[in-house]
Amino acid sequence: MKKLMIAGSFLLVSLLGKAQLDVNDLTGQILEKLVPALNLTADQKPTVGDALIDFLTKKSAILPLMKSDPASYASKFNQLNGGFISKLKAVLLARQMTTYLSLKPKITDTTNPLVHLFY
Repeated sequence: MKKLMIAGSFLLVSLLGKAQLDVNDLTGQILEKLVPALNLTADQKPTVGDALIDFLTKKSAILPLMKSDPASYASKFNQLNGGFISKLKAVLLARQMTTYLSLKPKITDTTNPLVHLFY
């Protein structure tokens, strides 16, 4: 599994072609997918948005490791992702969380902004 994530990370970096994220733009793109898919309420939207901004900002800081130290990237990403999932669990209903997890795209689907949440 770890080897798959490392290999997928190399693929993701090569397909994306850059090691920085436009956090604000990407947050908007992700929310455009999550709001209807999860049927987020008005109360949930800002909390999910804040969690996204925090996660993507921190992920952007570790992206250079994807090429220079893939194992370190994987470790740090797993920690970030765990924190993000915890924040989501605190605001989403169980059915919404199940739906969120089912939205995981293939690692090669770089046209789907949700790829940044899972890899």
